[in-house]
Formats: sequence, structure tokens, C-alpha cells
Amino acid sequence: MEDIKKIAGVNLVILVVYSALCTFSGDPYVPLVFMAFGVGMHTIILFFISLYHFVRKENALGRTFLLTGALILVIGFSSCFGVAAITS
Repeated sequence: MEDIKKIAGVNLVILVVYSALCTFSGDPYVPLVFMAFGVGMHTIILFFISLYHFVRKENALGRTFLLTGALILVIGFSSCFGVAAITS
């Protein structure tokens, strides 16, 4: 349980950092594109890390990274549209 909190916490901080950086653009569509790209890449990287742990038979860590990837995907894309609505 402690691993889930630590891994999810670190990834949520990373999400907050690049969503804050994407907010400071003048064009309303640039944050949408950068956030979508960032969230997509973040989720893909977490998926491959999860796959790596499943191959090494570390199922608990694999599930943790898979769950964190789903969390980043849901929260990230919803905040992506929120940032686009705020900046437009």
C-alpha cells in the first residue's frame, strides 16, 4: 500500500508540474496540445514500466504502475480540457 501512495504521488506531482508549465502560454490551443501530448507520453511510459515489472514477475509493482497510469490518464485529460477552457 505504501508503494502505491509513493508512486502515485510522484506521478501526480509530475502531472501538476507540466500542466502548470503548459498554462503559461498566450495561445489557447497550445496548452491543449502540449497537455494532451504530455499526458499521452506519461501514460505510455507508465504502461511500459508496468509491462517491465510484469515480465520480471513483480506483479504488485506492475499493478501499481498500471493503476497509476490509468489515474494519470483520467486526471490528465480532464485537466487538459480544463486548462484549455481557462486559457481561452
